[in-house]
Amino acid sequence: MDDDRGQQGDADAVTRKQMMPYSKVKPSLASLSDHAPARDLLNRRQFNPQPMLDSHVADGGHRVDVFLDLDDLPLDVQQLFSKAEQENVEFGLSWYRNLVCAVYPNNGDFRLYVLRKNGRPVAVLPVIVQNKFLGQRIASLSNFYTAIYAPFFEIDVTANDVVPLVKAVLKAHSALGSLQFSPMDPASSAYHLLLSALKMAGLPSFRFFCFGNWYLPVTGDWTTYFKNREGILRNTIKRMGNGFSAAGGTLKLVQEGAELEQGIQGYEHVYATSWKQPEPYPNFVPGLMRACAKRGWLRLGIAWLNGEAIAAQIWIVANHKASIYKLAYDEKHKKYAPGTLLTAMLMQHTFESDQVTEVDYLIGDDPYKQSWMSHRRERWGIVAYNPKSISGLLGLGREVLGRSLKPWVSRFATPMPKDKNTSQLTVHNANIGYHWEFLPATEFASISDKWQSLCDRSIRSPLLSADFIALSLQHFGRGDEMICFAETPTGPIAATILQRKNGVVWETFQTNQMPLGPWLQLPKLEFSTVLKSLMRALPLPIMMLGVAQLDSQFFPRPDASTLLTLDSITTGKIDLPETSEDYWRSLPSKPLSGVMRRLRKAEKEMGPITLTTQVETDAVDNFINIYASMERRSWKDSAGTALTPNDQQSKFYSALLRRFAAHGRARMYILKMGERAVAAQIAIAEDDVLYLLKTTYEPDLMNLGPDIMLQYYITLHSYEQTMRIKRIEFYGPLNQSQHMWITGRRTIYHANAYRSELFTTVHRRMMKRLPPAE
Repeated sequence: MDDDRGQQGDADAVTRKQMMPYSKVKPSLASLSDHAPARDLLNRRQFNPQPMLDSHVADGGHRVDVFLDLDDLPLDVQQLFSKAEQENVEFGLSWYRNLVCAVYPNNGDFRLYVLRKNGRPVAVLPVIVQNKFLGQRIASLSNFYTAIYAPFFEIDVTANDVVPLVKAVLKAHSALGSLQFSPMDPASSAYHLLLSALKMAGLPSFRFFCFGNWYLPVTGDWTTYFKNREGILRNTIKRMGNGFSAAGGTLKLVQEGAELEQGIQGYEHVYATSWKQPEPYPNFVPGLMRACAKRGWLRLGIAWLNGEAIAAQIWIVANHKASIYKLAYDEKHKKYAPGTLLTAMLMQHTFESDQVTEVDYLIGDDPYKQSWMSHRRERWGIVAYNPKSISGLLGLGREVLGRSLKPWVSRFATPMPKDKNTSQLTVHNANIGYHWEFLPATEFASISDKWQSLCDRSIRSPLLSADFIALSLQHFGRGDEMICFAETPTGPIAATILQRKNGVVWETFQTNQMPLGPWLQLPKLEFSTVLKSLMRALPLPIMMLGVAQLDSQFFPRPDASTLLTLDSITTGKIDLPETSEDYWRSLPSKPLSGVMRRLRKAEKEMGPITLTTQVETDAVDNFINIYASMERRSWKDSAGTALTPNDQQSKFYSALLRRFAAHGRARMYILKMGERAVAAQIAIAEDDVLYLLKTTYEPDLMNLGPDIMLQYYITLHSYEQTMRIKRIEFYGPLNQSQHMWITGRRTIYHANAYRSELFTTVHRRMMKRLPPAE
């Protein structure tokens, strides 16, 4: 049994071509013929049926089709790829066509599994079949060129829906020992859906780390960004730029057109003279550049010195994101720092001309990336074993044994710190020493500036700002909470607020009004490592430390033997495109038509529908009165969660809105039908994000959908206000009426750290025995 998780796509292990005779291929044109564009296509030209290898019918209206050729996919499946491509270039057909053509040109073991639900394609899983010792392995259609992989799932797909897809893969490969998918975003819904479906299909599944990924959220202009770079980097660019120009050097940007082929030749010359090993698939990178140029995505930077290309960088710009894909330079000309000069040129171009919102350095934790990027996230993989096969059983045994021995090996290989209040954290081969400091939460006002500074350097969310935390402590704190700072000589790198639950358990301070738990840390730090170091620093006795309400987009779910993570809620967001027309066109047509029908009905029965947005401190009291009276007529009154006059909830939200309104960040929305207020929303706006905190509506008008109308008008208003909103965050459990609006969803989860693996195992078993919550 070999383990090559770091080498996705072993081309030498797969050489058979299994193209079926045309007469044995099952046609699948039913779904195409249901669409007018497809009928036009069939009428305009002769159209052969798709080479579909097989079709599997499952219960619940599910069917799984298996295809062998990307160029012969049904139109509705191609449309799914177009949707996926809007999230990342590497999820689209252009990427996969080049990958298959350059890396797997004679490989008949490529498969594209398509899941249909009631005839509609809802999931696509591109894979490769690899022959391994004693069996086969299904792997993601990826290899070392791939920075991120993901199957595509429609937004309404659940893990139960994906199970038939997994079972179809198992049925098609009787000798299948394992399945491996990487590299993936562990915070994505696709990752968790696939992992859950594999487990539900009876396959023991494990997560594994692939690599770190450094990136930069673009929040300002190029001048400000460059000014904030380290002085040594700025001086290098200025000094080397002058020297390079004086020596006859020029920087050239190639995007498309007649210069493309010359640019490709220049890149290949640089790569051949650089320190890098020759490309194992020499057609892949040129093919990628041509495909990207055709789509308008290519940004190829080349440094020329006296007619010779001495450095080159390939950037891909799409969907307002710049990905730094390939770079190389000739070491003979290292003295000019041509790579640094190219990075600066391309960075400035993507800031000013492309107006990107993110720059991504893709694969690896190379130290130089930290000079340009500000945030770090991780890419993880999933490996699952089929215990019904010999190879799967052997692989599972090796996996379990390796994971069991890892903590013991680490314990004996790594010396523990002598002082229990001091931790040594290794980040990218640099030892960062820090210690934890504690003080009572009653002194929060004295450290609020330090808390806010760390918030700005880490998550940068108003929901974890010093103002939000201070008001939460003031109105809901018990008085015994403790502030914890991880301090270094240059300042804090992590912080949280804890309270003791009982004699041996600590947990983060949390209230129902706090969407996120009070946990901050610099992006370069590993959450699980910081959490464990805090646990060691807390006063004994302690068996468990719990952190509630962690957002998986900031803190990817950890995978450690002494950590247990639990789902809290699934929340959603709306990424708003440039125009409202683009957003409305992206929504499912049927639900949107239903919204329009309700709108017309409401206007006919109640009168004109208007949305009032209040942002001033003077409006807070009247807004809270309207909101509270509306909520007391809803189900929340009987549940005891409605706002009532002078209760702590009302006082908290009043104080919160006043505090944020003083800086122009409060949003108090009231929806009226005719003269009657029918729905209200408490929200905060910061930068270009709108955070929805609390909603209420009149229950007697449910047939008119006041909650749906409120969301419709808030989204519409986001395009019209002076501060352009680019993203709307719900930060609450998604309800049925919200699914149609969102463009992405993710999990908010809890994490528990334990003193030992024994406590982890015992607590996990105890939780499994608990009855489900009613």
